Amino acid sequence: MADVAKAKKLLDKLSNGGDVSMRDLDGALGKEGVADYEGRWQYELENRKIFEVKPEQIKHYEELVHKGDFDYSRAESVSKPSKRSKRINGKSSAQRLEELSETKYERAIEYLAEIISIDGSLRIWFDRDLDFGAGTTTLSINPDGIPRTVTSRSTHRLGDGMATKRSKADVKKDVLEAAIEWAERAKALGKDGALGAVGELGAEEAAILKAKLAALKGGM
Repeated sequence: MADVAKAKKLLDKLSNGGDVSMRDLDGALGKEGVADYEGRWQYELENRKIFEVKPEQIKHYEELVHKGDFDYSRAESVSKPSKRSKRINGKSSAQRLEELSETKYERAIEYLAEIISIDGSLRIWFDRDLDFGAGTTTLSINPDGIPRTVTSRSTHRLGDGMATKRSKADVKKDVLEAAIEWAERAKALGKDGALGAVGELGAEEAAILKAKLAALKGGM
């Protein structure tokens, strides 16, 4: 049976940077809670493995984006007041380089749309939702608008996406929060607050996560 009071104390401890041992978790949530944690942590480890081997399509996409970034950086460099920019056909060097970078970013997006249409599981490698429809607001041909891979070191990357590494403390928080929520919901309904149902819920979630992981791996 989940001890909600103990679970809340452990959650507060983790939130304040403290450490919660497996013995502590067992004392608050029982064996089912420990099993839930172990299943979630194993999924986290498996999820990390996905990003250890980069598909060739992703490597090629990054090369295309890098070419656009290179020209854009050159455009910014020659546009500085201290630089003299020769004008050709009414356009400065900076303008020509910026247009060149846009052409390369556009090619990168075209290639991205192509590989995603063939293998949708590659979406997990990107820092944003990929919407290739007309009027999209998530993609554009500039350094901020071009999708970045979640493993990129670019300052324009929006986030880690599925590559976000969760610590053991993060996973323990998830387990404790789920157990507390379930117990309080059961109490409100006038039912027994035993953790058994939470353990089953965790097992079901783990099975779904493993199935998703297998599908993603199969598509690579």
